[in-house]
Amino acid sequence: MTSAPQDAGTGLWEALIALGTLILSLMGSAVAGTWVLGNSRNKVNEKIDKAVLELESKIDDENDTVKAQFGETVTALREKIRETELWNRDNFVSKQTFTLVMQEMRTSWQRFEDKLDKRLDTIEAKIAGKIPPWGGK
Repeated sequence: MTSAPQDAGTGLWEALIALGTLILSLMGSAVAGTWVLGNSRNKVNEKIDKAVLELESKIDDENDTVKAQFGETVTALREKIRETELWNRDNFVSKQTFTLVMQEMRTSWQRFEDKLDKRLDTIEAKIAGKIPPWGGK
């Protein structure tokens, strides 16, 4: 029975060693887990950065294409406007010609109004009985 007290001390040391080993294992696992998570995080970040760079490159290429096409469109519009201006210049009348034609039209309308007034006066006179219907005076 003398060995029992000695076994109790040994059992306590074994329990402390086992507890220490458990704590060290848990700490090691925590460190290893953190390291693994850190590496996987870095890998994910690298993949994201690579994808972002690829997308930015594609967007830049598309922008360059769109800019070139838009530049061509603006150039084509400018040329069409120029052609339209030249056509208008060559096919429409000048301001002086237009003014002259308008003056002639005013003169013609004035003569037409005068003739119309004379006709109306004649018709009114016939209605009033001043001029016989057969046209005599």
